[in-house]
Amino acid sequence: MKSSIAIDSGNKETHYELGMVYVAKNDSKSALTEFEKAIQIDGKHALSWYEKARLLDEKSQRQRKEQAYIEAITANNQFTEARWELGNLYLKNEQYPNAIRSVSWYLKYDPDNRGGDQIGSNTP
Repeated sequence: MKSSIAIDSGNKETHYELGMVYVAKNDSKSALTEFEKAIQIDGKHALSWYEKARLLDEKSQRQRKEQAYIEAITANNQFTEARWELGNLYLKNEQYPNAIRSVSWYLKYDPDNRGGDQIGSNTP
């Protein structure tokens, strides 16, 4: 994978995929670096924003985490998983109106939970 980056360092997908390899290896710092490189190449790369948000700490980096989820949703308005995660973040921080809006959208557009097994997986 690193040789792919040496050949085409301007490819957002290569940086995203390398970031996912680092996630699988539990190397959050390197993963975050790769997701940020993908975002620098294409600021609307929803998956990189989403994965970046997932890596940021909820307590010390809550605002950055929230903003990364919002960027993922802005880049892809139908990104149900990002909406669900954002709703959970709001819920954990007692921002109930925002949580209701985010989770309500998720339930409206993914009523059969096609986006995954999110329901009940991240509740506090």
